[in-house]
Amino acid sequence: YRMKAALDMGASYALTAHDAEELVKTWRRGGVDVAFDTSNASEGCRTAVALTQIGGRVLIVGAPADNRIIFNA
Repeated sequence: YRMKAALDMGASYALTAHDAEELVKTWRRGGVDVAFDTSNASEGCRTAVALTQIGGRVLIVGAPADNRIIFNA
């Protein structure tokens, strides 16, 4: 339901983390301008950050159950 809601509100794409990784690999721009993560999972948050280009923005709605998100620098 979240992906449909994103599309209904005007998102260009609404993808699972796996599908997003595959799509972004085909782009030459280096990532997305904005990633909006609603997965409530650490892996989804990390994927959103990894797929966002330098200078882009990541919006994380909700936090994983353990309230921890670990990022590699």
